[in-house]
Amino acid sequence: PPTSSPLPEEQDRMDMSIQAELSDVMSKVNAWSLARETDLLAVSAKHKSFLDTHHGWTDELKKKEKEASADFKTLTIELNKHQEVLQDMKQDNVALEKENASLPVELASLEFKVKEELELVKLQQAALDASNLNNTDTTHCLEGGHEMYQNRLGLKFERLSDGCLVIKMWQIDPANPGKQFRFSIRLNEDESYNVKDCEPMVENLEELVEELNASNSLSLFVRSVRKEWRAQVADAE
Repeated sequence: PPTSSPLPEEQDRMDMSIQAELSDVMSKVNAWSLARETDLLAVSAKHKSFLDTHHGWTDELKKKEKEASADFKTLTIELNKHQEVLQDMKQDNVALEKENASLPVELASLEFKVKEELELVKLQQAALDASNLNNTDTTHCLEGGHEMYQNRLGLKFERLSDGCLVIKMWQIDPANPGKQFRFSIRLNEDESYNVKDCEPMVENLEELVEELNASNSLSLFVRSVRKEWRAQVADAE
């Protein structure tokens, strides 16, 4: 059988009930939507904050990386400079070591030259002592140099390349005043004397050299050799 239509009052109540339910559902939907939107905004804000922070960290890291790169380059340059300085110092040290190694040889050579010069002075003084000159004549000979030795004493000094000192004498033989007598003398490294090339030869030369090394008296040695030569000249007459 056909359904009867609701009464207007009943229909109004049904419409109101449906409207109320719809309003409640819409209210809940709106509340849920608002909550989700709020959550999304919060998540978006956190994400943005994270991105900003990350970008800040990235920029800071890039800045630090550039600074570190610049510092590394500076340190590399400084290190290279220090290495160059160190290399120069090593080369200077090697040069100094070589120089220090040569110093003893050079010093020994200088000492030997000084000894030779002192020896020359001693020999010259010894020759003066052996000539039995007075003080005035001795002063004139010292001031006059080798020429005075040759003219007044008949004495000449010649230094050889091997360090020997050749002593030449004349005015020993009255019959031949120009006749030359000579010997070579040298100071060894142990400060002993070595005499050679004695012309004319003196028979007891070795003994005289031993006395020279024992007494270290050059004047006595020169006088003794001169005395032996004069004795030879006298015996020949």
